[in-house]
Amino acid sequence: MAVPVAFLGNCAYQEYSQHAAARDVCSEARPGSRLAEALERASAHARLKVRSGGPAGKNDSDWFDREYLRIGSRLALPPDGYSVVFAKPGVGYSACILRHKDGVILSGSIEDRSN
Repeated sequence: MAVPVAFLGNCAYQEYSQHAAARDVCSEARPGSRLAEALERASAHARLKVRSGGPAGKNDSDWFDREYLRIGSRLALPPDGYSVVFAKPGVGYSACILRHKDGVILSGSIEDRSN
């Protein structure tokens, strides 16, 4: 009985902690700050996935690459003017979308698709 309870508890913790980590990256990425610093903070979280750099080198069979490109086209963002930090612990995901130009963050927003 303890194993299923521990497993479910771990799943709930992973769900919460990953979404919180993505939100933290977004809240710390202030307009005018350096993009490289925000992406370094995101990369420090082992379970967050970072995508940047526009369509070059993206793999159509990789979910994170496909979703990164979908977000850019849906929001009509310039191909190299946005980066996305994904938290995908389960079925849904949340994403910190960082709009940037010349390595400087213009804005950041959270998209929550975890439900």
